[in-house]
Amino acid sequence: MKEQIPLTIQFDEILNFENFLIGQNKQAVKHLISLHHQHSQSIFLHGTSGIGKTHLAQAVFHQYNNNDKLCGYVDASEEGIQPMMLEGLQNFDCLIMDGIDSIIEDISWQEAIFHAFNRFIQKGGNILFSALESPKAFESILPDLSSRFLSGYVFQLVELSDEEKLLALQNRALEFGLGLPTEVGQFWLTHGSRDNAILFSQLRELDSASLSHKRKLTIPFLKQELDL
Repeated sequence: MKEQIPLTIQFDEILNFENFLIGQNKQAVKHLISLHHQHSQSIFLHGTSGIGKTHLAQAVFHQYNNNDKLCGYVDASEEGIQPMMLEGLQNFDCLIMDGIDSIIEDISWQEAIFHAFNRFIQKGGNILFSALESPKAFESILPDLSSRFLSGYVFQLVELSDEEKLLALQNRALEFGLGLPTEVGQFWLTHGSRDNAILFSQLRELDSASLSHKRKLTIPFLKQELDL
């Protein structure tokens, strides 16, 4: 396997294509699964917070790594990142920039992303972006960068239904060795957060608490641990 350049990002090995509940996002997921076989492709994912953009971005990263290819991953929300870091990823097979909303208004980042985009596409690499908004909604960005974003595939991720969210939570709970009864999950979705990222983070907390207290996931236990 090729040597991986150390990254500060802490990747979640649980986030892969196998445990991503596709819902109405079949076309986007299909393109992402095949990305490591493609050349000179750009994909832009957008959608509300917690909808699964980071899950899919990390799934792509794991797939590249598992297929002996180099993939650079930039979490745009991480403190201290600088535009110049993109120059060090030019020999990678793929570049992922997750959550670019926080940096896209910065002209230095715009120029760095524009040049990185050109380098990757020209040498046959792939590039994946994610953001809350569609690239059409970005204001005050370089016209040439906007055209680059729109030149590839642009997918808006669709929110899961409550039934799909419940199934996703139950599947993830099984990976932790937990059982999440349907009535408990329905209570959680009715009285808790609607944000997928928060829900899965809470599930990790519940897993730890369940082990610590030797308790199963019940409605009283969720009320106690999640203050519902």
